[in-house]
Amino acid sequence: MVQVPASLSFTMIPRPGPTEQEPAWSRYLADRWGGVSEYRTADGSRVDILTGSTAWECDWAKKWQEAIGQAIWYGVVTDRRPGVVLLTRGKPTERLYIARAAGACGACGVRFRVVGTRFV
Repeated sequence: MVQVPASLSFTMIPRPGPTEQEPAWSRYLADRWGGVSEYRTADGSRVDILTGSTAWECDWAKKWQEAIGQAIWYGVVTDRRPGVVLLTRGKPTERLYIARAAGACGACGVRFRVVGTRFV
């Protein structure tokens, strides 16, 4: 049995509002997934969320193309599988972005998740 020291404390990052910026969502998701937010790589780039198996790029749905490219690079420099998290606000136009990103991620072996900022 593992004993937790009495002095150890846990901080839960509060859920961001639906209109908050992407960095607030990255911090929140990193906390929920047990990852590190804004991990700095040896080349100076910053991975939005780094977990034990995946280097996640987190961005709004309309930036899906940028997100895939960044995730692939982060996977290379961290020796992790690349992943994309698209944040959505429930707009009808986001469906097309999600479909395109899902297809491209599937073809490239990039993990893919969608997080609805109004429904988390």
